[in-house]
Amino acid sequence: MVELPRVDIFCSFAPAYDSQNLLGIAKYCGQFGAWRIRVTHWPEGPAPQDSSEADGVLLINLRQDQLDHLSHLKCPIVGVNSSGETFDVPCVTYDEPALGRAGAEHLLGQGLRQFAFAGGATKFSIAREEGFSAAVRAAGYQAPLSLRDPSGRRADWVQLQDSTFLQQWLSQLPRPIGLMVLSDMVAVRILWECRSLGLHVPGDIAVISVDNVQWLCETAPTPLTSVDRNGEELGYQAARLLGRLMNGEQPERNVLMPPAGVVARRSTDLIDPNYPELMQAVHFIHDHACDPITLDDVLKAVPMSRSSLHRLFNDVYGRTPGDEIRDVRLKRAKKLLIETDLPIDDVARQCGFGWASYLSRAFGQAFQITPARFRAQARAEQKKAQKRS
Repeated sequence: MVELPRVDIFCSFAPAYDSQNLLGIAKYCGQFGAWRIRVTHWPEGPAPQDSSEADGVLLINLRQDQLDHLSHLKCPIVGVNSSGETFDVPCVTYDEPALGRAGAEHLLGQGLRQFAFAGGATKFSIAREEGFSAAVRAAGYQAPLSLRDPSGRRADWVQLQDSTFLQQWLSQLPRPIGLMVLSDMVAVRILWECRSLGLHVPGDIAVISVDNVQWLCETAPTPLTSVDRNGEELGYQAARLLGRLMNGEQPERNVLMPPAGVVARRSTDLIDPNYPELMQAVHFIHDHACDPITLDDVLKAVPMSRSSLHRLFNDVYGRTPGDEIRDVRLKRAKKLLIETDLPIDDVARQCGFGWASYLSRAFGQAFQITPARFRAQARAEQKKAQKRS
């Protein structure tokens, strides 16, 4: 009886997390012949089992320290690369910039005009953010806002779990906005922070992430839209690459895996497609709020009755068209107060309030602070951040 080839599979994370990769490997085995497979969790340290008798090794979410520990092996080693790092073994790698582009294209398709990315300092997160930003800019919009700490550095993992840090950033985003998050796990945390802040998802912030972990996405505070990384196909291609190497072939060393697509859920279901007039109204407000417009001007631009527009705004955004006009003006006022030395009267006129007294009243109601005091505090924080950096 011919003995089946032995393949050792090591998972950096819990095997359940890598289930899509493992399904792809099983699919390959079912089509092209069985392997004797041993799946082992290897989170850190030396190899948890001896692979000297293995005919091949698959490293899912491989790390350099794993390769160092296995350097004595003579059998082929193939990695599933999800880190964005470069390794000296054949790998099947997620196309990280393409994941970002897929997220941007989905949000652009919802009619959004403002965008942000919440990621970290890891290479894969930066690559996703670069792909996202490139797609947004190619569509003719400003570069997305990026999650940074007060010194301008990308967030670390601790900050991505910090409610105060996340809420401060989320509360400062213009609205409505399309937000892409580096992963489902972080996105679910952000959805909870949005709920704590009273921000409507998707009305204020439409959220999309990456991984499409089904149970996580569907039990989120708002069911979460996510880019499917194509993990099953990636596992299949990794097994195929290892199989060819075990057969003595010399295939290409690196395979780039595009995403499978976007799985849309409620977090980006911005508007009923039967009511495109609502998005038209939002766009008009954002384009003209700092002009001396009123609701009558919005209704002239959008073929809807006053009552219908109020109802749709309330259903989708949880506020009125008048609230939207005021919020856009206040965000513009905050930007001018922070970035310019314009007198308060000029800030008021440029934001559509007309008079400093009207700006001060609206500012105080919204933020419980005067425009002048807000400017002073913002300047003080900027000086502190400069000293820290």
